Amino acid sequence: MDNKIVNKYNNLLLSIIIPAYNVEKYIGECLDSLTRQNFNASLYEVIIINDGSTDSTEKIALEYSSKYNYIKVFSQTNQGVSIARNTGLKIATGKYVTFLDSDDFVSDNIYINIIEMM
Repeated sequence: MDNKIVNKYNNLLLSIIIPAYNVEKYIGECLDSLTRQNFNASLYEVIIINDGSTDSTEKIALEYSSKYNYIKVFSQTNQGVSIARNTGLKIATGKYVTFLDSDDFVSDNIYINIIEMM
């Protein structure tokens, strides 16, 4: 099914926005769940908004972005989760946008299943 989606859309389909603040214990599992998606990487982007973390959150996020070109990290001073989400919305280029909390993870193939249903 992924090939049909690739042929149907010539541009970025999905933006996943992750606000992150001091989640060094959880951000790896969150990002691992996104890298396991069976979804063509050219169709989605992961936007991490580091909201002024004082722990290793930014470092961990940057390590993932260096391995996966669809993961992007942006940092700002701590302004709260709502402002971080709004920052992500300004950056997002996908046709559809979804949010994921940095201490959560998603099931394998969740996004491709949702897109196929749409």
